[in-house]
Amino acid sequence: EEGQLLCEYGVEGQSYTMVDGMPRLTEEVQQHMDNGDTDWLVNNVGAGLGGSGVVFFDFILTDTDPDARFGESRPGASGTSTFTTAVELATEYPVSYKLVKGLDATAYLNAESMTEVKAQMSLLDYKETLVQAMYADSEDDAKAILESFKKQMESAGLAQFEEYVKSIYDGNNDSVNFYN
Repeated sequence: EEGQLLCEYGVEGQSYTMVDGMPRLTEEVQQHMDNGDTDWLVNNVGAGLGGSGVVFFDFILTDTDPDARFGESRPGASGTSTFTTAVELATEYPVSYKLVKGLDATAYLNAESMTEVKAQMSLLDYKETLVQAMYADSEDDAKAILESFKKQMESAGLAQFEEYVKSIYDGNNDSVNFYN
C-alpha cells in the first residue's frame, strides 16, 4: 500500500494528506491537476497521479482498483469540480439503454443438445487463425489457412449448430440476435 501511495499520490504532507483514512491531494496539486499542468506535476510531485504525472508509475502498478483502495478512481477525482459536475449531470440526465431482444447466436451453444458441438468448437482458435492468415506468405496460403479452419468448424458440428439456431429463430425470430 505504501508503494501504491508513493507511486500514485507522491509524498504525504507535500502532495497529499490523509482524510478519513483516504489520500486527498493538496489544494495546490489539485489545481495543477485541474489545469492539466503535466510538466509541473512531473517536476514537482513526481508521482503517476492516474496518468497526469509520471506515466511510468502507472505502468508498474499492479493494483488496478484504486477506487476500492483509495476511494477515488484516480488521484484527485473526488476533489475536482469536474467530478462534481459530472455527478450532477449524470443525475439530471440519466442514460437509458435500449434492450436488444434475443441472445447472441453463440449463446445457444450452451444448450444441452449442443454440449458436444461446444466442446469441439472450444478447441478451435479463430483469432489465431486470422493472425496466421494475415501473416501468410501468400494469398494462396492465407486462403488455405482459412479453408482449413472452415473444415475444422464443419467437423466440429457447425451444420448441427446452424440447424439448431435456425429452429429457434423460426419459432420466435426475436429470440436470436445476429447483430451485436
